[in-house]
Amino acid sequence: MEKFASGLYWVISIAEVIILLMIAAFMVMLGIKFWKEKRFGPVIAFTVFLIVCLTLTWWSVQDKFL
Repeated sequence: MEKFASGLYWVISIAEVIILLMIAAFMVMLGIKFWKEKRFGPVIAFTVFLIVCLTLTWWSVQDKFL
């Protein structure tokens, strides 16, 4: 049971990092779309959210893998 729990922890940890990176990529795509439309309010909001998302990803990686 302990081995199963350890394996599950690693699967959830990797999934968390992948989901955070997917959200970050989506924010970049939306930022580019609004940048081309010259709408800079959403670009600023997406940039802030991207920074938060990447910070959470980095903390997660440090906490679980380093």
